[in-house]
Amino acid sequence: MATKVFNVRLSPEDAKRVQALRKAGVALSSLVRSAIRAEHERLYPRPKWRSARELLERLYAEFPPPPPDATAPKRGSDRKSMQRAIRERLQAKHRRTIRDSPALAPRTPSRRRAG
Repeated sequence: MATKVFNVRLSPEDAKRVQALRKAGVALSSLVRSAIRAEHERLYPRPKWRSARELLERLYAEFPPPPPDATAPKRGSDRKSMQRAIRERLQAKHRRTIRDSPALAPRTPSRRRAG
């Protein structure tokens, strides 16, 4: 890991504090690192979940999966139920298309003007 150097301008009061800390044996680099980490944690808190299981439980609680489709076949290998499910879905889609399309809607007889 490449390290980076970080220079800071200090006021005269802060320079005196740094000198006193050095005399007391405080490692300034660890002090600065811990201050940076604490401020970062305050600004960007970690998520409250700790594992993927907890995350999934929270997601499923907030967004439950839809109920299983009654027309969907139980197994993809069951050819007859698969055909039935596809046919029912296509018929339902076709009914919606006819009902919602103005061009395909039943026409009412037009009234002609007497002229």
